[in-house]
Amino acid sequence: MKLFDLTGKVAMVTGTSGGIGQALAVGLAEAGASVVCVTATNSDETVEAIRRLGGKAGQISADLGNADILEDVVREAMGFFGRMKGAVIFLASPASDYVNGHVLCLDGGWMAR
Repeated sequence: MKLFDLTGKVAMVTGTSGGIGQALAVGLAEAGASVVCVTATNSDETVEAIRRLGGKAGQISADLGNADILEDVVREAMGFFGRMKGAVIFLASPASDYVNGHVLCLDGGWMAR
């Protein structure tokens, strides 16, 4: 039995090339979410792990340190599953990034530092 069910939901997770971001993406897929993996490097391993579980995954290469591209990234993510309604966006960054000035606006959909 699943602890929670995210079937029909779409999650966009950053930092999915390894560590917390990768674990979060795989865990969300295990709960039934379709996952868009976003990283500045490569998420092939994460996408393959999700697909081996029978889940749906897409990959976007983007450096979200550049706030100007965030809208384009979300638009590209929508292309994978046709929607982002009910989307959950997770930003996996070291705690030190937040101490040094991440500003996150969930309503406006932008991030800057």
